[in-house]
Amino acid sequence: MFEVDEEVLEKVRRSFTIPSKPELLIELQIQLKSAEPNMNRIADIISQDVGIAGGVLKVVNSAAFSLPRSVTNIKQSVLFLGLTGTHSVVSALVLKQSLSAPKCSISLNNFWDKASIVANIAVFIGKHFKDRLPAEDIYTAALFQDCGIAAMALKYSDYKKVLSASENSDKYTLAETEEQTYQTNHAVVGYFIASTWQLPRSICQQVLLHHDHSFLNKAEQDNEQLMFSVIKMAENIVNLHFTCRNTTDWQQLKNSVLEMLYFNEDDYQDMIEDSEHLFAKI
Repeated sequence: MFEVDEEVLEKVRRSFTIPSKPELLIELQIQLKSAEPNMNRIADIISQDVGIAGGVLKVVNSAAFSLPRSVTNIKQSVLFLGLTGTHSVVSALVLKQSLSAPKCSISLNNFWDKASIVANIAVFIGKHFKDRLPAEDIYTAALFQDCGIAAMALKYSDYKKVLSASENSDKYTLAETEEQTYQTNHAVVGYFIASTWQLPRSICQQVLLHHDHSFLNKAEQDNEQLMFSVIKMAENIVNLHFTCRNTTDWQQLKNSVLEMLYFNEDDYQDMIEDSEHLFAKI
């Protein structure tokens, strides 16, 4: 487990150019913290940015959410997502917009496309636990959890080599490989971004701990562990679909994840098959 204290966060603050919280998000958070949030005003704030507004509609109308009818405007989206859900989804989309640049050591378009697919599959799996995990929280956590990769790829010109080495390793996770190379890792960098942008604690924890294999060993099970398990399964299903290989840490986590989700092997195989129908729609 990677320990995070003020010294570690200060090192990240000095070493990385973290995108500042955009004005749109600041205005949105002011509304959300008011005694009586104005839904029309919130919709107007989001609509100021055509890209973000379009992104919100795309998320809400995605196959993973499977609404009975299409949502056609931002106010409807805000009513569907709720105040906290709207904040989470908008934050994720704004971050994606902020961590983009023409010059980068990896293709950020491909990176965000894959993150979006994982998020959609995670929402699909999470429907089994909708009474405990809101779909919008799953989507945001899955999209946000690897945001530190984008930040590190923008900083380090050789980052693509590190990423490739990790993808071909059966021994080390990406975070461990990053620690060996840069003395920091994308989980810590991503946690710093998420906490700086004031995302909900559950999402910040997912960003920080998503490579922590001991996270599922806590005696008292909670929704954060459930979120972790849903996204881990989604990651592996996506990796199987595109590479025909398990993720590096799946074999180590598989039994614990299945137990946490109350799945057996047949349930898991059914989920893989059901997800295949979703890939064609994403």
